[in-house]
Amino acid sequence: MTTKEEKIIGDYETWNMQNVERVAPGVFKRPDRKESFFAGRKAPPDERTEAEKEEAERQATESSKAYEREMKAKGYKLEPVEEIELKNWTGKPPPPAPPSQTPEQARAVEDFLARQARGEVELIHTGSDKDDGVKLVMMDWVPVPDVSFEKLPQAPPTNALMKIGTKALQYDSIAGRATAKRDGLTLYIQNWPKDGRLEITMKRLFDALLLEYNKNGAEDGKITLSLKDYAAKCGLKSIRRTREQVRKDMATLYNISMHYSSKSNRAWDKDFYDMRICISKGIRRGIIEVELHPKLQEWLKQIPIMPCPKQLLQLDVAHYPASYIFGRLFTERKNMNIGKRNEDIVTVKELLGAVTEFIPAKEEIPTERGQLRQRIIEPFERNMNHVADTLPGFTWGYCYSKGKPIKEDPAEIPYSLFETLKIQATWTTYPDQTKRLEKRAKKQARGKGKKGRKGT
Repeated sequence: MTTKEEKIIGDYETWNMQNVERVAPGVFKRPDRKESFFAGRKAPPDERTEAEKEEAERQATESSKAYEREMKAKGYKLEPVEEIELKNWTGKPPPPAPPSQTPEQARAVEDFLARQARGEVELIHTGSDKDDGVKLVMMDWVPVPDVSFEKLPQAPPTNALMKIGTKALQYDSIAGRATAKRDGLTLYIQNWPKDGRLEITMKRLFDALLLEYNKNGAEDGKITLSLKDYAAKCGLKSIRRTREQVRKDMATLYNISMHYSSKSNRAWDKDFYDMRICISKGIRRGIIEVELHPKLQEWLKQIPIMPCPKQLLQLDVAHYPASYIFGRLFTERKNMNIGKRNEDIVTVKELLGAVTEFIPAKEEIPTERGQLRQRIIEPFERNMNHVADTLPGFTWGYCYSKGKPIKEDPAEIPYSLFETLKIQATWTTYPDQTKRLEKRAKKQARGKGKKGRKGT
């Protein structure tokens, strides 16, 4: 038979669960009104040790972070959805019936508190005892806007161009040009100053022009894009600075020519010689105008395209210069290996090898303790985190071969392990590739059928 004391404690637990408050994603706080509930009654003692309390707090923090990662992976972000000013009230939220509250505010707060009890929204309280009021900032997990993947023409030569940095250039003072080689591509840049820099913004502009070319079908090879639209695509605020940077980048593109030697037997992946990117360029009345070289234009019609998220152009290359190459490399790898086990896996070694201009090689760093983490691992992680923060639905983590997650704490891994690891990405917003995979499977089946008939 239930005792009176057990019934009171049971009533308290029911009341306690009904009045739970979520103070952070995945972190729930019990009401601290136990004393008032148990006035004149016997409250259940908290028999936990300090160590147990600390462990519970740690688990709550981990749960909060896990919930946040889960929501981001699903394509959601936490944003303010409404603010309500409550004048002449200095209590702590949630306010049951604060003075000077309009009927509209009362209904909004009531609705919000009901959603908060269900764990659907967050509550931030700003104010103090000295304030003449408080502000309830209602936070909610809202879907991230559609990534709207665009179609980017790409092939090994243009992908190799993206990974060539200033350090790879060899300067010829007699010819007045710079040369670099990577993955079968030989890059020539005419009229190149000895102290010239191959800017990451030039690569971003080249991709933006190719996206515009593919979208608008410039049959005559002439691409036009307003400075205002380009700045918006890249998340740039100053039109004046954008104009200055675009002029410099277009001058580099104008002076580039490419020579490519292919080792593939694919119909579109063939050798070409001394192919320039463009034959004219300029900015007139706020419009970027570029005319592609006829050979490049003809080549672009033959090469495949890959899904490219609009947010790729919005990566902050001023503060995270390696992020654009990282994001593009994962975009390229996903497209190339779609449907395969390694479609979202890139080695740390390959990623670092593509950004030596921004993250130094191990051999360039003094052997003092901590230098490798400070100069390589931390910048690497900052740039990867920026990619994850910018591309909706994109998350990443360290893994061993075959995508097996590491057991070690990422904050404690030594460089000797770091350089052998791979990066496993997850991209929940990537366009559905079912039709593409089905088409590939049918093609492979036809190929096997032909081989079988030849053998009979």
